[in-house]
Amino acid sequence: ETTKWYKGLKKSPGNPPNWVFPVVWTSLYISMNVATYIVLNDGGIFGKYDIGKMKQIASDSEKAKLKYIYGAHLVLNFLFTPIFFGSKKLGLAFLDIVSVLGLVVYLQRAYSKYNSLAGYLFIPYVMWVSYASYLNLYLWRNNKDKSQ
Repeated sequence: ETTKWYKGLKKSPGNPPNWVFPVVWTSLYISMNVATYIVLNDGGIFGKYDIGKMKQIASDSEKAKLKYIYGAHLVLNFLFTPIFFGSKKLGLAFLDIVSVLGLVVYLQRAYSKYNSLAGYLFIPYVMWVSYASYLNLYLWRNNKDKSQ
């Protein structure tokens, strides 16, 4: 039923084919986790290379804050699927994804302060979640009759 419902939605002219989503998300999860590893481990194994050198070391309290924000963003990211596909609440899903976007932008800026590579690794994520927010907004605005 969910597949039929999704196929019946009026989609944005820029909507990618379905196979793109798992490919993009796989690469994003790798890059966001590497970025987080770098910042939380003071460069980790990348610290011995110029690109992995830390600009500054995050304090323990700052690391705790970043872990909390990273975890919150993962929870919101996870909740998107049951909200969008399970409950078919397109407006609430948009609110969720915009919240994810805010946290991702925060993390990208914070990570950039500590390590250039970590900041760069988050840029595709910011771009993708921005694009996904646009796609979700389009779906919500153009499918009010199919949203619960």
